Amino acid sequence: MGDQSRFTADGPRMMTESDYRADEKPKVVRNPDEECVSTPASFEPIVDPAPYEKLIEILDRRAGSQKGKPRSPDPANNPLGGRVYDMACTWPMYRVPSKESFRYKCGLYQQSSGQQCAHNHVDGPLATRFLMNCIRQRLLAGNLRKQQEPRLRSLAEAERANGMDGRQSSDLDAKKRKLRQLEDDLEHAELNMTRAANDQQFEAMSRVFDQLKSQQSSLSAEIRVAEKTSTPIVDVDAEIEAALRCVERLDDLVEQAGDHRLARELFEVVNARLFLSFRKKQLKKRMVNRLYAGVVTLGNAVPPIDIYSGPTTRRKIKQSAAVVAAESGEPNSSAPPSDGEGKSLGNVNRGDRI
Repeated sequence: MGDQSRFTADGPRMMTESDYRADEKPKVVRNPDEECVSTPASFEPIVDPAPYEKLIEILDRRAGSQKGKPRSPDPANNPLGGRVYDMACTWPMYRVPSKESFRYKCGLYQQSSGQQCAHNHVDGPLATRFLMNCIRQRLLAGNLRKQQEPRLRSLAEAERANGMDGRQSSDLDAKKRKLRQLEDDLEHAELNMTRAANDQQFEAMSRVFDQLKSQQSSLSAEIRVAEKTSTPIVDVDAEIEAALRCVERLDDLVEQAGDHRLARELFEVVNARLFLSFRKKQLKKRMVNRLYAGVVTLGNAVPPIDIYSGPTTRRKIKQSAAVVAAESGEPNSSAPPSDGEGKSLGNVNRGDRI
């Protein structure tokens, strides 16, 4: 990290051109382990080296690019991740903690450090429950329930016929037919043994009888195992009724589960998205934004806005804001507008506690 010289195993060395970046600032590099100066410690390690090395390997993997990675690896903590949008700036709204719960706040507002868009936010659990109620209302609307029953029945019957249950049942039936054939062959072999004319014929028939007896024992054991491990044939009518009852109790089931994994899976299956609109509201001396309206889309429905698909890093967002401000001729492009709220002297009045 030196700006005049660098340290090596053979002693300090002077900086060269390769040690500078394009902007003529010194590079910060991490030397390979074989080039680092090391010496044995005079004490026993405080922690076991094996778990420590495994931990360092995990940290190195996490130190890579964060592009495309969800902010929370646990789906239970982010049910609407990438599915809720601010209609004002068309940005996705990011999950942020809020006391013991969480909320979704405008991504552009966060990435621009409050210089662009507004402090638009919505309660996370409330928005999740609202979207689930929208899905339930759509599924139970009008005659859609009657239309669902034939569709669910055809899917259940097709799954039973082509799925694991059907294959297991077919294999089991084939083994049982083979076992019945072996039992008939054993009866004929036993009858023929009583008709043997001499000892040589009796021994030959005995060998055939023993082979058939061994096959019977082996096949009987396979059938017993198959009957124990086979998936039971389900009642189609009962499964359809249970599925429809689950639709009626979607929000209650998620609340009883204690997390939002089920909600996130449901949103992904139906491709549910929530687009929110906010408007200003006067709170004594402050003007704040409050949720006003919104649009819910399901499946391949066209979104009501052109969803933002540009860069999302803070550096890129602030650079673009500075360029736009410079082109507009503003004298101070870096200072956020006061928007006439209160008596602020350039500080961002977010209108709500963060």
